[in-house]
Amino acid sequence: MSKAKSIFGFQVLVALLLAGCSFPASAENGDAWSGDLSPIDEQHWNYNRAAHLLERAGFGGTPDQVAFLAEMSPGDAVDYLVNYDSIDNSHLPPFDESGIFDDAMDPFPKSRADAVRQARE
Repeated sequence: MSKAKSIFGFQVLVALLLAGCSFPASAENGDAWSGDLSPIDEQHWNYNRAAHLLERAGFGGTPDQVAFLAEMSPGDAVDYLVNYDSIDNSHLPPFDESGIFDDAMDPFPKSRADAVRQARE
């Protein structure tokens, strides 16, 4: 599995966890959900919560992407993120490796000092 897929998998896991939990109390609707771990329902799902889901998942989204998820149910939004392999990306250009990553840095050093030492060597 590539590093990018591994990182994305972690982000999707966060998205799953967020979709299964309610959001904190908000001034916009006065809900007192503090400590309540019940799933969010469609009544409380909106654009701001879709944006929050994408931000907490680690990658955020454009306004169009947030609106797209907000139109779904919370469960469908999570399914869409989890099943990313089924999304048609054929219109995107192929990945272009920059060559900036130094293979000598793999595995990545445990500390900045180790990274500096390893780079000097």
